[in-house]
Amino acid sequence: MKPHGGGHAGPGRFMRLFRAALLFCMRARWLVITVTIGLFAVSLYSYGFIQQQFFPASDRPELVVDLNLPQDASIHATEREVGRFEALLKDDPIIDRYSFYVGQGAVRFYLPLNIQLANDYFA
Repeated sequence: MKPHGGGHAGPGRFMRLFRAALLFCMRARWLVITVTIGLFAVSLYSYGFIQQQFFPASDRPELVVDLNLPQDASIHATEREVGRFEALLKDDPIIDRYSFYVGQGAVRFYLPLNIQLANDYFA
């Protein structure tokens, strides 16, 4: 009778490839060190070609205003303050459109906008 699972198969293809690469790197260590330093120098040189602007400039003239009342303010007090702010905006000929979100932040209409959690004191 043969024992079940008693034998151990030799290393797989990946293990043989890894071992060959490891042995090559240990034997040619000065070549590996030189190539590593060279790649690092190329990466430092190439860093100067990366744009330094994470988000592109917006070409839309818009303004986002966050209104924070004291944290113990009710949503009715927040609505009242939003009404006062709306009275300032509604007759201004420069302003085309505006919207208010009472008790929460605006929906994310562009990526860098910070999402605000729902709170009675926020508009």
